[in-house]
Amino acid sequence: MRAIVGRRPEDAEKHLGFAIHPDMFGEDGGAPKHFLAMIENDPAFAPWAPRAMVLADENLAIGHIGFHTLPNQAYLDEYVGHGVEMGYTVFAKYRRQGFASEAITALAGWAGAEHGVENFGISVGADNGPSMALAEKLGFRKVGEHHDEVHGLEIVLSTTGKSLNPRVS
Repeated sequence: MRAIVGRRPEDAEKHLGFAIHPDMFGEDGGAPKHFLAMIENDPAFAPWAPRAMVLADENLAIGHIGFHTLPNQAYLDEYVGHGVEMGYTVFAKYRRQGFASEAITALAGWAGAEHGVENFGISVGADNGPSMALAEKLGFRKVGEHHDEVHGLEIVLSTTGKSLNPRVS
């Protein structure tokens, strides 16, 4: 993550063992910087932090997925009690091919099997029809909305791991 924040793709690729799509480096490194700081502040967050979504056939990171915090944070109580919020990005060329649904169900499965987490939340931009449709197909249901300073109006959706539909492509 330090190599990504430092915009050193060769170092990151050498350390990770796969190629990294240029979109991973973003314009300002905002999300990687934020999550790196969270890990440095609380090493227990490391397994929950975003990780690369790697397309095995191309040995290429095509996006990332992870949790925004550790489970059971107070800010989630009204939307996803006793749960955790996840987020993901699939780079444009690789969207609508089933990678996001595979990653979401795998990550929720890990959190459930390894840590007993059953409730999951996501926030989707109100104008992001494809992500909203995917969330609904996976079993997420609207539980609220909020205004994000960066992204504007976001719809908050939640589901339980037991109702997550892994057969979406």
